Amino acid sequence: MIRAIAAAEAGGGLALLILPRLFVQLLLGVDVTGSGVVISRLFGLALLSFGLACWPDRQVSNDQSGMHAIRALLAYNGMATAYLGYLRTLGGYRGVALVPAILFHAVLTFVLIKCCSGRIGRVMT
Repeated sequence: MIRAIAAAEAGGGLALLILPRLFVQLLLGVDVTGSGVVISRLFGLALLSFGLACWPDRQVSNDQSGMHAIRALLAYNGMATAYLGYLRTLGGYRGVALVPAILFHAVLTFVLIKCCSGRIGRVMT
């Protein structure tokens, strides 16, 4: 599961790096130019790096691997859900991909909470 979520984050970063104008237009419904494109691409690099950094190691068992990655992905997706929700409700943004992005990050947050709570339960027993 962590591999799929890390791949989704890296894929989003790659899309933002390659097609920043389209990505921002679909997400927020606004045009981005000049320094906005530069910052969008920089964020794409960061998101791609984040996804790769959270990619699980094959040599470590599932019970031992990835708590740092799970915590990082959980923090990112929880904050992304909240911020994108803010942009939709109070920020006035109406991109066609904004609500799906909010739902996507909310689902990932829920899955990561379940994953994290399952690992904590195994450690406590």
